[in-house]
Amino acid sequence: MSNAATPAPNAAAASSLRTPEGVRAWRKERGLSQIDLAELLEVVPLTVLRWENGQVGIPRTVELALLYLSEARS
Repeated sequence: MSNAATPAPNAAAASSLRTPEGVRAWRKERGLSQIDLAELLEVVPLTVLRWENGQVGIPRTVELALLYLSEARS
């Protein structure tokens, strides 16, 4: 028996939430504008634009927030 941890079933989906394409896809799948997402995450809309353009990195806390929102809205 291996001691290696088994990744969570959503591991691939979660890791994509730290990419510009992943954040954009997550937002569009839910019918949200950049302004809507900014309001949900309590950031300015320019921040969402910069995440989606790859101008700034997407923090782990944003990934966790999106995962939480995915579960909360299911």
